[in-house]
Amino acid sequence: MKYWIGGAAETTNMCVLLAQLIVDGVSHGPHPFIFPLRCNKTHRVLPGITIGDCGPKNGGNGIDNGFIIV
Repeated sequence: MKYWIGGAAETTNMCVLLAQLIVDGVSHGPHPFIFPLRCNKTHRVLPGITIGDCGPKNGGNGIDNGFIIV
């Protein structure tokens, strides 16, 4: 999960997710993965993903800060 991501609450469709790559029980360290968050046609959040807004921001409500939970 990650909080206070710019563009997350309403506009982001994809993200780069850094995760440990483990193959046959052997860790190959952190690797970047391109990860879909929303359907490109409907813009609906994909199953198993939670996306939301971080709420009011003092003087920065025009920024689309949000959170993503995968």
